[in-house]
Amino acid sequence: MGFRGSCGNLSGLAGWVAVFAVCVVVMGLSLSAVLPRVIGLGAGGLMGLVIASIVSGTIYVLPEFQRAILLRMGRYDATQGPGFLMAIPWPPFYQNVAQILDMRIHSRPVQAAETLTSDNVPVDCQAVIFYRVEDPKQASLEVKDYEKAVFRAANAAMKDIIGSLSLSELLGERDKVAGRLEEILDESSVEFGVEITSVELTDVQVAQDLIEDISAQAQAERERDARVAEVERITEVADIFENAAQRMSDKALRLYELQALQNAAKERGARTIV
Repeated sequence: MGFRGSCGNLSGLAGWVAVFAVCVVVMGLSLSAVLPRVIGLGAGGLMGLVIASIVSGTIYVLPEFQRAILLRMGRYDATQGPGFLMAIPWPPFYQNVAQILDMRIHSRPVQAAETLTSDNVPVDCQAVIFYRVEDPKQASLEVKDYEKAVFRAANAAMKDIIGSLSLSELLGERDKVAGRLEEILDESSVEFGVEITSVELTDVQVAQDLIEDISAQAQAERERDARVAEVERITEVADIFENAAQRMSDKALRLYELQALQNAAKERGARTIV
């Protein structure tokens, strides 16, 4: 990814720092010699403070979790860090730090408000995405604000997924929805130099009146299914009796009726008179 660690550049950078320090010392001594003796010490001391302040603005010490994008004459020069870094903006270096990026894992909530499912039910869906910078150069130079880009891509992807699912699928398959969202984001975030580590679907909210309507509809469907099952059972029993009647003679059928009456009487503890 074009990384050049700060440790590999310390030897060359130390040489340039030494040259720069010598130039500063020579400049301070020259100014002290040129200025009148009366104000030489005061002017030299002031100049020394100004130079020290300028030099301190070119020195960076980056912690383990940060990387700096270094430009030279407006062009990409190196990705440096962690550790000591010096960017000298004067000739012949013309260096500057374009951006310092945090390489740790970040988390951000994403919400898709009042999004219609495939069965036209408006829902509010909330998720949390976890991501980290994988390519500092690309995250800094290829996109203006990689965090906003990831957020907008996640919001658009979540709305697309919700629109392709029914409410029952959205409520019953949260893990699959989160996995699908992670796959889409992982593909799109490559352009931003970002890696999506995980996605969690935290909440799906439906309006209370819609919940009541859906519950009543589900209850009606269950009752309808129960009635259909009962009718199918009765029809099946009737078919069995019809087939048996066609195969049995009149006497055999009469004996079967008597046997059925006797069994019913035994179950109820009654006596049957024919």
